[in-house]
Amino acid sequence: MKNQSKVFDSWQPARSAVEAMQKYGIKPEEKNYAVWLAYYTESNANLKLDLDNLISKDKHIDEHACYSLYERYIEREALSEKIINAGSSVANEIRDIMNDIETVEEKTRNFGIQLAAARVELDSAEQPSQIKSIVGTLSVATEDMEDNSKALEVRLVQSRNEIEALRMELEQVRTEAATDALTGVANRKTFEVFMQDQTEKAKKTRKPLSIILADIDHFKRVNDTWGHQTGDQVICFVAGVMQREMPRNALVARIGGEEFALIAPDMDARKAKALAEKIRNTVANKKLIRRSSKEDLGQIAVSLGVAEYNSSEKQSDLVARADKALYHSKNHGRNQTTLFDDVKSLAA
Repeated sequence: MKNQSKVFDSWQPARSAVEAMQKYGIKPEEKNYAVWLAYYTESNANLKLDLDNLISKDKHIDEHACYSLYERYIEREALSEKIINAGSSVANEIRDIMNDIETVEEKTRNFGIQLAAARVELDSAEQPSQIKSIVGTLSVATEDMEDNSKALEVRLVQSRNEIEALRMELEQVRTEAATDALTGVANRKTFEVFMQDQTEKAKKTRKPLSIILADIDHFKRVNDTWGHQTGDQVICFVAGVMQREMPRNALVARIGGEEFALIAPDMDARKAKALAEKIRNTVANKKLIRRSSKEDLGQIAVSLGVAEYNSSEKQSDLVARADKALYHSKNHGRNQTTLFDDVKSLAA
């Protein structure tokens, strides 16, 4: 009975995680489950602290919140561990190479000593047998030196290949750290870094900078009707449209469950609104078919908000203004674009 009780105790965090997702209406996908399991197992103190704070303030905990927590505390820690492991492998490989080089250097010094000694012996040798013995010794030492040099050459080639493989692994980790795994566009962290860089650049150059926020309309209904796998396909579709339409120097990022951002350097608000409208129309006019059953998913629509950077404001203020414009679109019929400056009530 005690063993059975221990089994039930080990299941409790998993059961609590599922119950929490049901309570808050969060789809039971891997990342959401990972967040709640980490919370109930208390395996990540900072994640638990943030989630406790949301719960205590009776705030709405949705998939956007789970996505942010996963990215901040679980995904980054996993990537950090990969970087540490790859870095440790590189360090170990370099250490082994240095040891091999030191070994060959020691053998080279010994070979030099043998050569010097042979020279002295040859100068004093009188009998052919003595000369033959010295030459034989030198021949063996020379062969050993050649073998050592060849072995080091092979080892260096192996090390070069291994370090190149590790370099590619680190490059992949770097890409993973900057990319949203589902859609392939930038993730929230990359969005924040890029936004910081571009606002500083816009302030110095006095060139325009605009941001577009987009949110898939009635996305929960899509998930509830067609399932989460189809919902993921819709997210990827919208991400793909935004990436295809963005200017060359722009960035598209997934910053929440079904929310995206497009940062457009050198673009003023009017042009950004026109771009947003192009994205909205492309999404709305596309007929989507469910892959598994070939059923028509009906119209997929997005609401968008646009704002242009003001050099006197903080980065967060720009995002907040675009967010207000986005929710004006959602609260006034959806499937539309709102430019912050066009709605006087938003500035209040």
